[in-house]
Amino acid sequence: MEYSFSAQKPGATFLLISPTAKATGMAYVWTSIVRDASANYYNGAGLAFLKSVNITFTYFKYLPGLQDDMPYIYVAGAYPLVNSSWGFDVICYSPGKKYFFDRNGNYLGEKRVYDISPQIN
Repeated sequence: MEYSFSAQKPGATFLLISPTAKATGMAYVWTSIVRDASANYYNGAGLAFLKSVNITFTYFKYLPGLQDDMPYIYVAGAYPLVNSSWGFDVICYSPGKKYFFDRNGNYLGEKRVYDISPQIN
């Protein structure tokens, strides 16, 4: 008799990290009044209210002190048109180095892993 169990693990949890300090400081109320390129992340409809070209960039080390090699990078841009606008954003996150072993426990090496999420609105 065989039994198989699998743990429920969430995927792409790096997408839950707020990319801008302003929205975090306002307890996410920023979602309804967003007026910059971060509208791509929080509320794509907010792009319609932009009056000029806007670029946003965020970089921080996620969980400094616990693990220092976990960079989080967010880049967003928005370009208003006459009757609409378009925007893009990219989130790049690295949970750090991962160490690989074979089934016998022999060390195979280490690699830096990246999670990347591009978006176009």
